[in-house]
Amino acid sequence: MLCRFLVISALVLCNALPASAGGPAYVAGAGFDPAVKGQSLASAGGDVEYFTDQGGLSPILSGGQADVLVADLLTHWTGVPGVALTATLAGHLAEDVSGANVVGFPDGTYSIPDDIQPGALTTPVGIVYDFDGQVTDALLGAGAGGLDFCFTNAAYGGADNFSSDAHLTHALVVINGVCVADTSKLPDVRYRLTRTLGRVLGLGWSQANPNVITRKPPPVPDDFEGFPVMHFLDPVGCVPISICYPDAEVPKMDDRASLGRLYPDPGNAATARIHGSVFFTDSGGNALQAMQGVNVVARRMESGQPSRQSVVASVSGFAFRGNAGNPVNGFVDTKASPSTISGPMIRRSKVCSILRDSKFPMAAARSTG
Repeated sequence: MLCRFLVISALVLCNALPASAGGPAYVAGAGFDPAVKGQSLASAGGDVEYFTDQGGLSPILSGGQADVLVADLLTHWTGVPGVALTATLAGHLAEDVSGANVVGFPDGTYSIPDDIQPGALTTPVGIVYDFDGQVTDALLGAGAGGLDFCFTNAAYGGADNFSSDAHLTHALVVINGVCVADTSKLPDVRYRLTRTLGRVLGLGWSQANPNVITRKPPPVPDDFEGFPVMHFLDPVGCVPISICYPDAEVPKMDDRASLGRLYPDPGNAATARIHGSVFFTDSGGNALQAMQGVNVVARRMESGQPSRQSVVASVSGFAFRGNAGNPVNGFVDTKASPSTISGPMIRRSKVCSILRDSKFPMAAARSTG
């Protein structure tokens, strides 16, 4: 029995940046079966089959060695206790994906092989080994595959297709071999690929112990031990990543809890859920409308103090099914009234924007050919 208590705090982010906290990256809304609206999207049955490139990754990693790398990093997620999740190398793609068969066009579209397109459901997760950066150049723009952009483009991708019953049905991952041309670069690529694979599994960005980045207050060792792998953004000076975070690629409590919610093991009883609401209040302190987009942080109490290591976070109302608009389509309908259509929602208050991560994954762009 868990005999420790939790302290819970809430933070409303009033700035122009996306607010993020541990939980799912995707929630079913408009366009999904009515019975699953509000449900987090995950791989069906917790079974993930992936297919890797026929070519090599870099001068130091052949295709077979790259396969071992991917399998090793997936165990960071499949090995989380209390999680019903498997990942299986089910085969290889039909080709060596390269600049010869991935072509970008001036209008931002591109041509890619059939078995890595969003509709390639028989190869549900395609993993591309971009040996010379030309695939990245084609997908993200000229020069994007170069050494100067490894901080953001060493490993990227995510889910690009979903089923109407709220499951992830296809994802694409690209590993840029330019960024792992020698062994000194390998730890950073491992870290960034671990994060990308987390997104493929359906994990959203998180926000716990942000003082690890802001240094306000200065972080102590427990802050780093509770700092999620799936945090939103890294400072540009974190090269190599080890100068900023120890054990950078190892999932922390928040990562493990978020994954357990997506892929719960029915036989695991050692879990707990926190339920409740965060409300706007009137001048008398009376609860009014429930708030969406609040970063709610729970810390275990240890020796009378909130733990910096045992910490989880989530965004309030992440499963809410109303639609108050978004930064792309706006926050009002055609009659200039606040949007009310059922679907994924990003709510905007009169005081400030409270936004969840709404970035499209790379592979969601249009493709041709």
